[in-house]
Amino acid sequence: MGSTRLPGKMLMEMAGRSMLWHNVERLRRVQRADALVVAVPEGEADEPLVRHCEAEGWDVFRGSENDVLGRYYHCALERGFAHTVRATGDCPLVDPEVVDAMIELHLREAADYTSSKDEVGCRVPNGTGLEMFSFAGLERSHKQGLESHHREHINEYIIEHREHFCIAAYRESADKCYPDLDLTVDTPEDFLFVQQIIEAFAGDHNRLTTAAVIAYCSTQKVRT
Repeated sequence: MGSTRLPGKMLMEMAGRSMLWHNVERLRRVQRADALVVAVPEGEADEPLVRHCEAEGWDVFRGSENDVLGRYYHCALERGFAHTVRATGDCPLVDPEVVDAMIELHLREAADYTSSKDEVGCRVPNGTGLEMFSFAGLERSHKQGLESHHREHINEYIIEHREHFCIAAYRESADKCYPDLDLTVDTPEDFLFVQQIIEAFAGDHNRLTTAAVIAYCSTQKVRT
């Protein structure tokens, strides 16, 4: 809720629902995950977010606002997760099919870290990709990644020490490859852009597939 560029964005509405609701609604479509937890920062500023989650019946974990790596680690430790998929709350068009395929790859490769983001060569639109950690990989990062950027960006210790981790890079099919399309909500302009897309589909996430979003943006010539 304390975003400097767009304060309160998690509860801003798109098609009559909060941005976070759309994010969770898409993640609920993931078939291969056993649990879904909203990891909310501690502090008074995020109390409205916690109340919103509780009203929706979502599981909530609270941890450090600045030590994001620690928040994920302690959530995984408390919940007993063998693996954790990280989906950031400012991506209301995350792709559940990518999540399932990424989980399958991660488990097949016995990976410590798996990513479907551009940093590993995946060309899906920014804001639809994710990353996944084994508990061992997350724990090692938590214990050894002591620099401030390691705590803020939870994958950076692994990226900087690739030789110590088994890393899997997810690749997506051509119909979802559109690296110039950015669907992450960081600014008011981002919000209006993604809101336009979601409302064009009346908030129906059965129709809001990544391929459909790409087709819509191509047809409408909207901002990329």
